[in-house]
Amino acid sequence: MKRITVTNKSGALVARFDLEDGDAERQLTALGAPDSAFKKYGEVSVTVADIEPSAHDLVAACRALRHANYPSIGDQLDALYKARHGDPGPLEEVDAKIAEVKARYPKPGECSC
Repeated sequence: MKRITVTNKSGALVARFDLEDGDAERQLTALGAPDSAFKKYGEVSVTVADIEPSAHDLVAACRALRHANYPSIGDQLDALYKARHGDPGPLEEVDAKIAEVKARYPKPGECSC
């Protein structure tokens, strides 16, 4: 697990992601950070001045991470069907997974880190 922290020039937090190693490498690549920065440090702090991601890039990265980790649309629809027919268990599991993903990948600006 690696923590990527993105700060602006004055050091204010823009975004923070706790990711598995492979996800962290992909995220750093998406943000434009050099591979050596990831390999050299256990916790990578990337400043906006170094990589200059736009707010749009950060939101897009968050959206991609969430999308990759949410339950599939098919699973969500199946859970809704079962809930309408008296079995709320699968829907509760889907809702818990969605809440977990939202907490793990907060939108930039919503981070309570």
